[in-house]
Amino acid sequence: MKEIDQLSSSMESFPWRLPKINNELFSASFNQEKLASLISKFTSDYLSKCSTTEAENYIKVGKELTEKLKFKEAYESFNMALMISIHLHGQEHTEVATAHYHLGVLYRKQGKYREALENQKKALDIRTKALGPKHLGVAELYNEMGILYGELGQYADSLETHKKALNIRLLELEKFHSDIAQSYDNVGLAYWRMAKYKEALEYMQMALDIRINLFGDNHPDTADSYNHISLVHFDMRKYNQALETCSKALKIKLEKLGNKHYSLCYIQNNLGIYYLAMGKLDKASECHKEGLSLLSQLGPRHPEVATSMVLLGNVCTKMGNYNEAFSHLNSALKIRLDTFGEEHPSVAEIYHDLGVYHLKREALDDAIMNFSKAIQICNDIFIPKGHPSIAESKYQSAIAYQNKRDYSKALENLKESYNIYSQFFELSHPAIIAVSKTMLKVTQIQARKTFEKTIGYLC
Repeated sequence: MKEIDQLSSSMESFPWRLPKINNELFSASFNQEKLASLISKFTSDYLSKCSTTEAENYIKVGKELTEKLKFKEAYESFNMALMISIHLHGQEHTEVATAHYHLGVLYRKQGKYREALENQKKALDIRTKALGPKHLGVAELYNEMGILYGELGQYADSLETHKKALNIRLLELEKFHSDIAQSYDNVGLAYWRMAKYKEALEYMQMALDIRINLFGDNHPDTADSYNHISLVHFDMRKYNQALETCSKALKIKLEKLGNKHYSLCYIQNNLGIYYLAMGKLDKASECHKEGLSLLSQLGPRHPEVATSMVLLGNVCTKMGNYNEAFSHLNSALKIRLDTFGEEHPSVAEIYHDLGVYHLKREALDDAIMNFSKAIQICNDIFIPKGHPSIAESKYQSAIAYQNKRDYSKALENLKESYNIYSQFFELSHPAIIAVSKTMLKVTQIQARKTFEKTIGYLC
């Protein structure tokens, strides 16, 4: 703590702690001429007294501040490390890459994924030139970039980048290493996001096996594996397995981290989703409220706060609390639009959920409009194969058209939903069965209407 206080004191008196100058210098680090001019203007006094040790200390302090969710102070500390490293070594040194890496991690934790990716790409360029393309430091950056591509909805890029990290780690590390487990887990998550569930479980199981071998069955990393596996079970409609595996993860985290750690929110939210699917609305609501409370530590505009709002809004819709539902969903939409812009899967998710909300209220045109927005966004992202989320939005659109007695449009959407689902699931999958039953029902109604019209003409 004494080290933090000393560095914080020096940062208070240092003119570069002003955000405008920080941003200007960061931008300039991509432009040698502009950077040289700014360094000449601002650094001669202070930086000439700094050494590599100071830069390393600022990195250490920034990491501790990030862990404590003190993002503003962490940003200042990492920026100090960046400026010192550039002054001492120039732009293409590995210590500069390290500062960019930590700035990127900080931005990711704040939900600023584009800024994070910009920093990681800069770090990757430096490390690849300095250390070679097969260095573990390069794998670290590929791993981080894979996470960011996933958050940005670029799932194919996420999978490719995580596999690059995995391949380097398999070459350079022993078989049972925590970093290899991390890469297996992340590749599994990338496959899960692409609805390739068999591959997802295969890689996640390899990660779990390594973590149990290294840490035993009662460790936070092992809990993360259980939580991720539960996501796949849920999407495969194996709700009891999902609930059991996720509950195991929660028990481990509570024992190891206590009940106030913000990472518990991810498990609480997943449990809420599973309870909702099983019709246990009170339990679902309780889990999402707990998740939202834990996430308040990250600030009111963080994307994960939006996630809890969406989930809580969905429970409220199911319970018939429509005003509360709309408030949560609309607030979440504003946060995600500010963070990602319109063309992102998580924005499409909220449009879909707003469609369900309007469908429940029998505002059918509003429901169809929101489902259409969700479908359009996802169609642009998941080319050419589509995605189960598109199939679900088309299925819900069909229900809305059916309620409007527009049976031709309903059948059109049902057929498209069936075709997409059948690319991902076996014919015995509950989603395909639901679509097939609805298709049969609508076909029968349409046939009866046609028959009655024909009899009317004959009479």
